[in-house]
Amino acid sequence: MDYQKKITPQINKYYLFQFFNNLAFFSPVIVLFWQSNGLNMTQIMLLQSSYAMAIVLLELPTGAFADRFGKRKSLLKSGVAVKA
Repeated sequence: MDYQKKITPQINKYYLFQFFNNLAFFSPVIVLFWQSNGLNMTQIMLLQSSYAMAIVLLELPTGAFADRFGKRKSLLKSGVAVKA
């Protein structure tokens, strides 16, 4: 019972972190923005593909960092790195 009282706030904080981390207000307008800056759809899709591949390649080092230093530190560093 005491363990559940201790862990519940941490779970709620994690859900809150995930909610704000996954907000993407720019998603509906990003293609229009890139098109207005002279990119065609092929260039936009190549840009998005390279971004997706970078995410996939960087997942392994992120997991290793979390295993070594802890999930909390990994989440904090990733949140700062993405927002900076």
